[in-house]
Amino acid sequence: MKVCPVCDTLFDGWGANCSGKCSKIAYNRRYRQTEHGKEVNQRYYQSDRCKETSAVYAASEAGKDSHRRYSKTEKGKVVAERARVKYQQTFGYKLAQLRYKMSAKGLAWIERHQDTWHGKRDYLIYVLELPCAGCGEVDKLRLECDHILPRVFGGTDDWSNLQVLCEVCHNFKSVYHDIYWCCAFRRREE
Repeated sequence: MKVCPVCDTLFDGWGANCSGKCSKIAYNRRYRQTEHGKEVNQRYYQSDRCKETSAVYAASEAGKDSHRRYSKTEKGKVVAERARVKYQQTFGYKLAQLRYKMSAKGLAWIERHQDTWHGKRDYLIYVLELPCAGCGEVDKLRLECDHILPRVFGGTDDWSNLQVLCEVCHNFKSVYHDIYWCCAFRRREE
């Protein structure tokens, strides 16, 4: 008795695989590991035919069902989260957010949620249109809301503890303040 390396079934026979189908699968796996096989695979995945086939499958019920099942697995959740975070770092996402927040619907949401952290942040940047407190940058895609006294060191989300900074100033301030406040807290503990 032997074990088929493809489907893990026991079989009696003279070959390495239990059936012709498993033999073909094993051959294709070995072929894809060769240089020529990798090149052919890459060409296929970049072709229009592959994209059309993928689109048709994704739109079919089987494709939707397969996606639903995969997205519920632990690996599927991790992959989806990674893709979401990667997309949020793109310029297109930031531009879409800016367009929404500058629309009447977005501004109404900001007005209704001024008591939350996100509402306060968006109110300072999109309604009051404050420039960067460090360098005067006015590009809304680069502006961020900053806690003057970081929350880690007891700062709150009060209006008096918030300021608008651009990405560069915010990164500089964060590094400087982390060093400064860590030293100050060590001195207080001693």
